[in-house]
Amino acid sequence: MRICSLSPSATDVALAIGLRDDLVAVTDQCHGVDDLPRVATTFVRQDAGSREIEELVSRRWVGGTPRRSHHLG
Repeated sequence: MRICSLSPSATDVALAIGLRDDLVAVTDQCHGVDDLPRVATTFVRQDAGSREIEELVSRRWVGGTPRRSHHLG
């Protein structure tokens, strides 16, 4: 499995359950994984809940292909 974590708390959970080797990238806000590539920006607010993240990501996918977008702030 390959995981790109877009949330520091998700990174913490992945580390806690032993998925360190599956992480391939993390946000620039994550700590404890300094050797991984960083995703500098995201369209998801840092304090977004899981439901909001799901809705935002779902709206960005069209026909199984991600659409490019700018940061929503």
